[in-house]
Amino acid sequence: METQRVKEFMDAKVRYVQSRLNERDLITNALIKRGYTIMNMICTKPLSNPYSRQAGRGLTNYTSGGRIAVYDLSNWMWVSAMKEGIWAGIALQALEADKSGYFNHHILYDRLAFEGGLSNGDNYNYVVTNYDLPLSLPQVDKLMIDFDAFVAAIKNP
Repeated sequence: METQRVKEFMDAKVRYVQSRLNERDLITNALIKRGYTIMNMICTKPLSNPYSRQAGRGLTNYTSGGRIAVYDLSNWMWVSAMKEGIWAGIALQALEADKSGYFNHHILYDRLAFEGGLSNGDNYNYVVTNYDLPLSLPQVDKLMIDFDAFVAAIKNP
């Protein structure tokens, strides 16, 4: 019974990660269609394969520089992009802190966030959106309009 419970949990986890990868690919495709170049995590070079399973996700053997035991961070996903000297990304989970007090931080899984700035680091901004995964195709279109506006605001603050 214990083995069955663990197997069911791990099977659900694999399906969930695959579903998030599919959503990331949907966002990646929409960004490419709008003229964005998909970049590596720190936006220093374009990716040869923007749909690579290693692109835009955490390490499977993350240790925070050796401070913690190995942790599979591969469910932490994002798409980094560059257009006209602006780097920007869409995270598939949003970081948020409750304004009611200190130390009340949250990771909003499947809530999208925008992050970006000029290539020199100026005009940095981070915005938690109202978009949740999974996205419908009309939502993807609206997401791209909102993302373009986010990037334009960085370019012309």
